[in-house]
Amino acid sequence: LLTINNVKKEGGFTKNKGVSYLRCIDNSMLRFKITDRTLLIANTDMSRGSIIGAPLLINPNQIEYELIYSMDLTKLNPKAGDINLEYIFYLLKDPFYRYLVKRFAQGTNVLHLNHNLMFNLLIPLPPFSEQKAIAKVLKDFDELIEVIDKQIENFERIKKGLMQELLTKGIGHKEFKDTEIGRIPKEWEVKRLWGETCEINPNYKIQRGKVYKFVPMEAVNEDFYKVKFYTEREWTGSGVKFSYGDVLLARITPSAENGKTTVIDFLNKDEYGIGSTEFIVFKPN
Repeated sequence: LLTINNVKKEGGFTKNKGVSYLRCIDNSMLRFKITDRTLLIANTDMSRGSIIGAPLLINPNQIEYELIYSMDLTKLNPKAGDINLEYIFYLLKDPFYRYLVKRFAQGTNVLHLNHNLMFNLLIPLPPFSEQKAIAKVLKDFDELIEVIDKQIENFERIKKGLMQELLTKGIGHKEFKDTEIGRIPKEWEVKRLWGETCEINPNYKIQRGKVYKFVPMEAVNEDFYKVKFYTEREWTGSGVKFSYGDVLLARITPSAENGKTTVIDFLNKDEYGIGSTEFIVFKPN
């Protein structure tokens, strides 16, 4: 059973979400059975517009089990043989058309796609041969991105193993000792993070009402430990203060990313910044 949980926000199939299984189906559900290449779009959204209208293209020949789709997905049937489903799929993934489709959603807490309003959506439709060529170029790029993503995943796994090795055994050590935090090289010390090595949430002297560079929680990339962006905001007394070389540690996040960290490297050494209250700031002694 395919549901909106199997649709990426940007469109396509989510590989990190499992498929729900049904032991049997009755005759009333047969109209939702997928027997050939099928283009679906999300028609229900409980996340205020991030999924609504996202397309999903399914080829049942590449899947080992029979499929039906739930009522939170809508099937788009081509009316003629000169419509390339992959072209329509990529068209609906385009941010401009995602924006247009979202405008056809209605609801307060849960959004639903108004199919009648969808009839007003106009799209550019080149000849079939060009539709096919455009879709092939975009599909080739998707396949290349998938290969690169797998390489990145492999490097991330290697990096995690290397981090564990280096942060517990170091480089070139032959003698080790047992400590309260485990076995470490004999020459190493054990110290408390707070107090002995770092100051937590330093009280830098900054001015109320003055504008500083501001880092929100979503600006910290959990994969590469970098600040992706920052804005500017007046200091009103709420939040944390940081300077060059400080470490930000996430303590509260809505998506289970507690513990993601970043080093502040975009400030001058005599410059201060401010951040969300969801951060803890570590200043090395």
